[in-house]
Amino acid sequence: LQGWIHLSTLSSFAGPLQPTSGIELELVSCPDPVGECSGAYAQLPAIIQDCGIDVSANAWNAYCKIRTPNKLDILYTWVDEHDPVWLASRQPHQPQDATADATDLSRFESVDELLYSLRGLLRYFVGVGRIFVVTDNQTPDFLDEFDGRVEIVSHDQIFSSETARPTFNSHAIETSLHHIKGLSEHYLYLNDDFLFAAPVCPADFFNEQGLPKFFYSSRAMIPTVEKEEDLVAVDCAARNAQAIFKARYGHSITHKFQHVPVASSRKVLAEIEEKFMDEIVVTRGNRFRSKTDISVATSFYPHYVIRKNLGILSSIQYRYYDTRSPSLPLKLFKLCIEPVELRPLVFCLNAVGNSDLSARNAKTITEQMDMLLPPARLPEVSVNTVLDRIKRRVFYALLKGLKVGLRIRRQMMLQA
Repeated sequence: LQGWIHLSTLSSFAGPLQPTSGIELELVSCPDPVGECSGAYAQLPAIIQDCGIDVSANAWNAYCKIRTPNKLDILYTWVDEHDPVWLASRQPHQPQDATADATDLSRFESVDELLYSLRGLLRYFVGVGRIFVVTDNQTPDFLDEFDGRVEIVSHDQIFSSETARPTFNSHAIETSLHHIKGLSEHYLYLNDDFLFAAPVCPADFFNEQGLPKFFYSSRAMIPTVEKEEDLVAVDCAARNAQAIFKARYGHSITHKFQHVPVASSRKVLAEIEEKFMDEIVVTRGNRFRSKTDISVATSFYPHYVIRKNLGILSSIQYRYYDTRSPSLPLKLFKLCIEPVELRPLVFCLNAVGNSDLSARNAKTITEQMDMLLPPARLPEVSVNTVLDRIKRRVFYALLKGLKVGLRIRRQMMLQA
């Protein structure tokens, strides 16, 4: 747990708790240790004993009020866009009522984001449970690096009968993720382009009461004026959710969420599936992302949880990198040489628009991610702080020179 739960003591103990192995607990009085403290809290005496405290009858009257999950299962969705079988299965089908980006193959372009995401997960995430990757009968060729930690789940194992098969619609796939056998009640759902760059733990995504945290985008809002035929899939799904909430609850949602891991609850997702089955059946029937979809896992569910006061709004250190941007190499270089304490906890490598990924940017991503997130099997190496400092100074000197040069050029143009 490494210090992410604060330590408190009880006067009923002869002295303060002496935690070992980095375990820290906050204890409060419990009026009914047999009733209220049963179930989830039954293991507390063993935990306290691990800290060197004698827990005998009448020795204490307390229970741990921290309900943040100490481990989280991790769930990814992934597709191998180069798989000839997958490409062949896609070709015969024509999208119906599809969004502007539904058939854009650039959405599936990969630079092994899943590989680097898994490396960052095992390097920085404290409290990883089981790791699931949902695919269409595909297996990444780099899984041997992770020594059996990653479990592959095929669409056949979770899809219901009303789901169109094969499907190329991420919204349809996401409606069934909570049906994975053995998945924990609380888990994190990630796209394969979410990556960790600094130490992170379950408390960054669930609060002390076990409520999930969600993160509004400060810039992205649900569009209101664009022509419907020009909307991309995420905007159509957001507008559909907006209409459903307005009709069902008289409540208008306006914000989108940051592109970060989603703190998820199987119980709540099952409740959504039951209450909004008609809308979900429509989404499951769309083989491609369509104008009638809702995005259950990443948009509809967070808004529903917030509406029901089952979760909270929070903030997280986060960055978004556009993989098509000409400035991407400079930005990723800055990320690689930054001290860990200045990095975002999570960042996203995603494309804005539908232009092809340039060979220069693809090479940059591979080189910089190999530097930032080396293979999981490699031991931690000591950082050469002198070399690191030199790199930072050179980078900031170049950046300063670039800014000065642009300022001089602008002045010369004004004078001319």
